[in-house]
Amino acid sequence: MISNVWPTERLEGVDRPDAVVDFLGLEIISDADATTSPPIHDTARAYPSRKMDAQQLERYANLAPCFFAVMGVVFMAKCKVAWHPILNKTGWKKDGVFACSADAVFLRWASLASHMFFIIGAVIFGNGILAISNVLGLPLVLGFWCMSSSIIQSIMYMAVFKQSPMGTPDIDGPPVPARVVIAAVWIITTANYIVNRATLYKDVDETRLFGLMAVGVFLPAAIGAKHRTKHWRLHYMKDLPSRDEAKTY
Repeated sequence: MISNVWPTERLEGVDRPDAVVDFLGLEIISDADATTSPPIHDTARAYPSRKMDAQQLERYANLAPCFFAVMGVVFMAKCKVAWHPILNKTGWKKDGVFACSADAVFLRWASLASHMFFIIGAVIFGNGILAISNVLGLPLVLGFWCMSSSIIQSIMYMAVFKQSPMGTPDIDGPPVPARVVIAAVWIITTANYIVNRATLYKDVDETRLFGLMAVGVFLPAAIGAKHRTKHWRLHYMKDLPSRDEAKTY
């Protein structure tokens, strides 16, 4: 049951002794006005010009980027088919591009496209991890630590195993400058936490911090491992243009 009592509170530090705060509109009103104000559920009709509270909008703005994590997971999970709509464009067909499971060149390029979509997804997912760290109330620099940890595990995998996290062979990672920058960010943010754990970050909830980091590292690794259960040459091609279809152009 919604109460008809208008939620108010005395405003300290104001010269008017009868001044109170209207919680919904943050307006200063008198005791007399407060007793005659409309019930809480009639606020929108009573104040049609009242806009969304700025803090409420900021909360939505903080939550919205968290969906980057969901988008990143979808990109990584669907990396082998996410590029298929491109090949079905008329321009590609006019140039004679078609799918062929017996064409080693096509399979190489198809696998490379899948790898690129996986990496794009991993980067988007990392941005989602950063956004979630903000919502969890973690310091910004620790959010970047979680984000860089999520990305660097894919970089390290490629450097060690010389293949994409999703299985494409002969890929040892991004260009050297990118590896250096990513590694430097991760090393500096890791050292920062180790050195300042007992001082600057003594009040940080480590359950949230390491829980988020575990999710950031585990999900891309698990999705990549799932892709690697199938040979990299095996692609779903039923929705791709065939040789005869491309020739019609």
